[in-house]
Amino acid sequence: MCLYKWAYNKDEEGNLKNMFWDYIHVIHSECDGIVNEDCSRNAMERVDRDWDENQECVKMSFDAPEKDWKLHTTNNSMIDNDIKYWSKFGSSLFPSIVINN
Repeated sequence: MCLYKWAYNKDEEGNLKNMFWDYIHVIHSECDGIVNEDCSRNAMERVDRDWDENQECVKMSFDAPEKDWKLHTTNNSMIDNDIKYWSKFGSSLFPSIVINN
C-alpha cells in the first residue's frame, strides 16, 4: 500500500506508476505465492525503491504509539480506509474498477 500510495501521489506523468506494477510483477513471478519480508525487500530493490523509506510509511500507518503492528489491537489507517472504500462501492477484490461511482 505504501509503494502504491507513493508512486501514484508522486508522479503526474505516469512514470512512477509503473514502479508499483513492476513490483507486483516481481512478487508474483519470483515469490512462489509466499510474500514475506525477504521477497518484498528483493522486489523493492528490483524496482529501485528504498526499503527503509517504505518501512517508515508502513510504521506510520499504524496507530499504536510504538507502531507495533503485531499487536492485535492495533489499527492501520490505510487498511481502514480501504475497508471503507470497499464497503461504499461493494468491492472487496483488488484491484477493482468502479464505474460511475
